[in-house]
Amino acid sequence: LKEFNAQFALDMNCIKSVFEKQPDVDKIDQFLAVLTPRKVDAGHCIRFNNKYYTPVDEQGCRADFYKGTSAIVIKTLSGKLYASVHERIYCLDEIPQHERASRYFDTKQKQEQIKEPMKRYIPDMSHPWKKDNFMKYVYAMVGNEGKWIC
Repeated sequence: LKEFNAQFALDMNCIKSVFEKQPDVDKIDQFLAVLTPRKVDAGHCIRFNNKYYTPVDEQGCRADFYKGTSAIVIKTLSGKLYASVHERIYCLDEIPQHERASRYFDTKQKQEQIKEPMKRYIPDMSHPWKKDNFMKYVYAMVGNEGKWIC
């Protein structure tokens, strides 16, 4: 056994690893991400998961783009959001939800003046067009002797 080992054995430290180095956690987080295409809206924002986000560059300055600019939203495994626009990566900051009226500056009267969205208008039965269609329906359902056809 000693002769065999002396003839064929190699030193433990002379062989380099054939495996690649494992990437760090940040690289793995970026590789395994969900990519979603989006468009920039008129307010220079990107909508994702019913929330609005604004792209921010490395210096912390807001980046504004034209309406309709294509962007790719990158959601990492850790939950961070990035946007790729024109092959540059931007962080996404969430824009907080806003109220229709300011509770600090608007008076009660102004808040009451804000109307709900208008309801759809449904004409009354006395409307000439609706009455004509209803009468056609009634005559079609009534038989020769004035009995309803089932």
